[in-house]
Amino acid sequence: MRSFVPIAAALLLVACDALGVPPLGQPRPCTGIGCESGVRFNLDVDLVAEVAYEVTACVDDICDEGILEVPPPADGPFTGTSDGALTIATDTDSIFYSLGSLDASGRHRVSVTVRSESGDT
Repeated sequence: MRSFVPIAAALLLVACDALGVPPLGQPRPCTGIGCESGVRFNLDVDLVAEVAYEVTACVDDICDEGILEVPPPADGPFTGTSDGALTIATDTDSIFYSLGSLDASGRHRVSVTVRSESGDT
């Protein structure tokens, strides 16, 4: 049985190479499976929980807006909420704008406006 081990290992290496799987320790390709196109806006303000933010995010002339009410902190790293294509995260002080099926190739103008309940922009 000992002679089958090297043959099995050799066949496994050949199969992995044929499938395009890089050897251990080498960078793996990103397939994009499970990913979505979008824009992440990292804000220069501290977003806080238990506040409602009015958010408008635009890519070129396509805009989405929503009121994102951030819930109280919960266990786990994410403290934020979503409304349609918009997601606000207080743990990273960021807004994510999902582009869905929009063709995002090329260069685009992007903008975001965030207003707190008190009206601060």
